[in-house]
Amino acid sequence: MCSLLDSDLVVRRGGGKHRLIARCWVAAHQLPTAGTHQNDSESYQAFRKLHEKKTFSKIHEMFDPILPAEYRY
Repeated sequence: MCSLLDSDLVVRRGGGKHRLIARCWVAAHQLPTAGTHQNDSESYQAFRKLHEKKTFSKIHEMFDPILPAEYRY
């Protein structure tokens, strides 16, 4: 069975915002310099719910500094 994070990371038509949020989550948990974006006690589901109502531009504004270049604007 596929987790919510795995499902959101799959490239398919639609789901672009959830895919971006999933990439932000992965980036935040892989980089030791992620600062305030990194919170190991927070589940992906809670992170997704917290950010899914934000606009694409707001998500990019918050996470572009830690996202790999291919996931930025």
